[in-house]
Amino acid sequence: MTTNEIRRIAHAVMEAKSEKAKPIKWLNAQQAAEYMGVSLSYVRKNIKDIPHTKMGRMCRFTHEGLNKYLMRE
Repeated sequence: MTTNEIRRIAHAVMEAKSEKAKPIKWLNAQQAAEYMGVSLSYVRKNIKDIPHTKMGRMCRFTHEGLNKYLMRE
């Protein structure tokens, strides 16, 4: 492993740590639909493609995940 590779890895780790320190605002399906400008039924039909986290029986979304999904299309 070269010095540059080690520096890139260290930088990536430090960046990831700083991102984890930020509180995450979770959205429910209705809020996610409103944020994306689509219907709730669209979110439910496409749930396998939209980044989300299961919390119990509920699916929760983040702005970051929804933005990535929207940029993909």
